[in-house]
Amino acid sequence: MQFRNPELQAFVDKATETFDALTFLTERTARISLVVCTAIVAGSCISVSALSINARESSIYSDVPDQDIESLMITYEQFEDITSDDDPSASQEERIANFITEASTISEETSETSEEDDEEVSAEVIRNTAPKNLTDRQVKSMLTGNAGPVRVIDRKDINEGAASSGSSKDTGNASAAQSNSSGVTKSFDTTSNYVIGIDVSGWNGAIKWDKVKSYGVKFVMIKCGGRYTGSGKIYKDSKFETNASGAAAAGISVGVYFYSAATSIAEAYEEASFTVDVIKGHKISYPVAIDFEINASNDRHAGVKGEALRDVLCTFCDTVQSQGYTPMVYMSSSCWTSVLGSKYASEVTSKYKVWLAAYFYRFMSGTEAFKIGDKLPSFPYRYHIWQYGYIHGVVPGISGDVDMNLGFFSSTKLTDPSIKVNQNMLYTTEGKTVVLNSAVTAINSLGQTVNVDNLNVTVKNSKGTSVSLEDACKTPGVYTMTLSFGDAYMGTVSQTAKLYVGNASDGSIPGCTPTPTPSAATATAAPATEAPATEAPATAAPTSSAATSSPTSPASTEAPAPEPVVQDQPSSGDGSSEG
Repeated sequence: MQFRNPELQAFVDKATETFDALTFLTERTARISLVVCTAIVAGSCISVSALSINARESSIYSDVPDQDIESLMITYEQFEDITSDDDPSASQEERIANFITEASTISEETSETSEEDDEEVSAEVIRNTAPKNLTDRQVKSMLTGNAGPVRVIDRKDINEGAASSGSSKDTGNASAAQSNSSGVTKSFDTTSNYVIGIDVSGWNGAIKWDKVKSYGVKFVMIKCGGRYTGSGKIYKDSKFETNASGAAAAGISVGVYFYSAATSIAEAYEEASFTVDVIKGHKISYPVAIDFEINASNDRHAGVKGEALRDVLCTFCDTVQSQGYTPMVYMSSSCWTSVLGSKYASEVTSKYKVWLAAYFYRFMSGTEAFKIGDKLPSFPYRYHIWQYGYIHGVVPGISGDVDMNLGFFSSTKLTDPSIKVNQNMLYTTEGKTVVLNSAVTAINSLGQTVNVDNLNVTVKNSKGTSVSLEDACKTPGVYTMTLSFGDAYMGTVSQTAKLYVGNASDGSIPGCTPTPTPSAATATAAPATEAPATEAPATAAPTSSAATSSPTSPASTEAPAPEPVVQDQPSSGDGSSEG
């Protein structure tokens, strides 16, 4: 830009030169492209409200992309505001000179600050800083490998509160509820079938893990701790040690999760450090997950979203991954899409395992569990665990509600679940309770033997009245016994058999001829003949949402002994001879 006044032109040239230097220094270290135009209004002979000099025209920016260059407009009013503290008697030229001098000082300070910032994230400084004192920028730099092996915070340096036995918030996820309609995700791996899993915390109380396994549970995600949403202190779940040891001893694969309330990179790093310390020494074969959910608007982390949430999730995951664990992120579908946002969700789901919480109403605190043929939720990204709801009183060994999950990590071969009773009948004499272990075998869909002690047993007398097994064995007669267990893949598996209770004196059974011989009726059951293993239908393309009906036990390959004929009982009888 040219001015007719030579003195003014010389001054503008000097101002341009100074601001070009300012731009060069800051752009070099902080990618700040400062295009400066000094709006100079000098004397009453020039009436200019604003001037702009675009540094794009300077050769110093020949290697700077156009999109990184912006214009800075300085108006006459802004110039007056900046120089308002100058001596009132100073001329306009003196005020402009002071302005340029001040700008030069700012340039030098900016350069020094940039150099200090570079020093903060230098490998040497990070290595010499205690993990508990690392800043967000230092943690982020360390996790990229810029300072050697990743270090974690020592547990004694973490602000830890009292252990927690959990709360109702540990079961279910308020933001995960959906309608009953369901669709098939287009991103699902069609070559994989699913395995059944649960997730638990101290809130679930004492758990009988052998019974849980009998149901067909293959994996469990166990809460190891969390951060209080009010005080911000970190806590350990009171039942973690017991649950982790018990599940592993039962042969169930164990993963863990931490309930996060982090608001920064440093806090997410602290949470991951705590998690790694708590789970060391345990057999962890499933992922280590950060559980991020917002249950109240006043939760300390309620405002964490978008890029800030991305940083929290990545920091936790990268930290646990550096210690040899497989990282995972748990969130509801609405949190993935609305709180994190599609831009960052794409990034996170491409780097880590995904645990999706999306509930259909029918799986919320009822007794219906997911079965082969039911549909999956629609979700735009690949997911590895689906928390589909929480059901009540269905999984043996756990009282109350428990969160239910499907795992899609690998295929599983299924067999036809069954209960087999040797010769389809049991015999005992009054006063002796029948021993089921000697005549009954049960197999679940995974081909695992179900402990007979874990079977549900109902007994009815000849009038259809329910009685206990112990009471039935005290009174001679013929009873109908139903044995059943819950199978995670196929629902309830059941089998009926006759129970004969003979007189203690001669073994006779009232109203029954011929009397079965103890040797035939109480023979030890032969090993169950398993059906050939068949691949479960691919859940990625279900054909029906209807629940699969309870399977019928395969016919026994044994030649059954003739079953005794039960004589008709007189209708006027009072049933005093039976329990």
